[in-house]
Amino acid sequence: MKGIFNLFFILIASLPAFAQSQLTVEISTKRLMRDVYFLASDSLGGRKFPLMGSEIAANYIASEFEAASLKPIPNNPNKYFQLMPVTKLDRGETRIFADDIPPIMGIYYSFASNNPITDSLTQPIRFWGQSMPSHQNIGDTIVHIYAKSIDDAIANLQCITLQTNAKAFAISLPEKKNKRLIWREFSATHYKYPNSMIRSGAPSWLYHHLPNTNDTLKVFMFSDKTLNGIYGQSIKDLNKEAKKVTGKGNSNALPTAYLTYKTNFYVKTDTLYDKNVIGYIEGTDLKDEVLIVGGHFDHVGRMPDGVCLGADDNASGTAGVMELARMCAQAQSNGFEFRRSVMFVAFAAEESGLNGSMYYINNPIFPLEKTVMIINMDMIGRSDNKPNKKGYVSTWAIGRGKVKRPTKRLIRKIDRQMDNTSFYLRQDFPENVMWFMGSDHFPFYRKGIPGLIVTTGTHDDYHKPTDTPDKINYENMANVLKAMFALITDVASEPDKYPAKVEK
Repeated sequence: MKGIFNLFFILIASLPAFAQSQLTVEISTKRLMRDVYFLASDSLGGRKFPLMGSEIAANYIASEFEAASLKPIPNNPNKYFQLMPVTKLDRGETRIFADDIPPIMGIYYSFASNNPITDSLTQPIRFWGQSMPSHQNIGDTIVHIYAKSIDDAIANLQCITLQTNAKAFAISLPEKKNKRLIWREFSATHYKYPNSMIRSGAPSWLYHHLPNTNDTLKVFMFSDKTLNGIYGQSIKDLNKEAKKVTGKGNSNALPTAYLTYKTNFYVKTDTLYDKNVIGYIEGTDLKDEVLIVGGHFDHVGRMPDGVCLGADDNASGTAGVMELARMCAQAQSNGFEFRRSVMFVAFAAEESGLNGSMYYINNPIFPLEKTVMIINMDMIGRSDNKPNKKGYVSTWAIGRGKVKRPTKRLIRKIDRQMDNTSFYLRQDFPENVMWFMGSDHFPFYRKGIPGLIVTTGTHDDYHKPTDTPDKINYENMANVLKAMFALITDVASEPDKYPAKVEK
């Protein structure tokens, strides 16, 4: 189904932006359905970088921008793609076995070595605790150290390697410090973006703490929970027994177990490229000023209960960005003049920390001081489908200065004249907190750029495999886009009403 509106509804006739002519613009719910069903299809696997579904989605959006005759990024060999270098940090896998315990993996231990190592061994592991081995030859034993900090543990390890022939070590720290360091190791195969709202900083794995004094060094780090499985004792009992035994000088009486492990340890760094998809309509006399219309196209991929297709989150917002691009391009080709440029952005990597929008902020296509506003559409597809009840959308204007006030006035006017959709100008707690900081408008807001959050809100299918295209309210989506089209044309054509310089 598609609708054709003639400067759609009476509201438009009262806007100065539409005084030029009677303009016909088309919106197509059929296209919206096509876009959402494609982006949320099984074949795209949840659009999580760096899987192929993310690449296919980006190419699809770029092809739609090109079909709408949007201009690509200026002086960019990649046309519609703003490439973001992503550091992939990877390490090999190690598994440990203790007695009849299944292979221990996950966040219970870490393993590191100075050099790549492939090995499969069973070795005794002796809990020395905070004591130091007092003889040169301690045999083929894993020396288990307990210390208050990783720095203390490594200092002890270095001392022992200089005084003995020990080559294999284990480290345990107080529980909270153990958990933090082991979590870093567990999440080592993650993708580090150059700019992110979630600043993880430089990697700090067990590997990065190791001294370079022994080329054959092998080091484990165990959580308290793992120690019970290995020794059959708590950390408190192990420390007590180790202190008593080492005081008598009998290392053979230390708490001892036998540890079997298989390792293929390495550390590897690669650079991959994620991408924002960007196209724009060039303005006339104010073409250096820009309004951004955006929404993220990535999703969370596979979760424990299945692949999350992300129909509402955020295939719906991405489909909205593409349809508004088509509508604005059609308006321009039919004679409407956008004084300001209008840029359409499908942001990548929102789910992993607003990485796409943060990268744009640090590498803007148009100067940030010339960026008038961002309209961010995130989850615009779910609304009440009950008979005889209007659909809805929340539109929350954030920022300071003159842009916010006329935006709210226009949306109120739209709300009064729209028959089938209610436009709310607020969010209820706790969603207001989540939406304020939790989507791609926020990096712009932090730079003083006003934003409009457009969403129908969360629901029971949020980040679940049940967020499917058949649950989207496409008619309500079309109404939302009609309203955003009115706002876009007004902002892009009325600089006095929406000044580019934000008052602080």
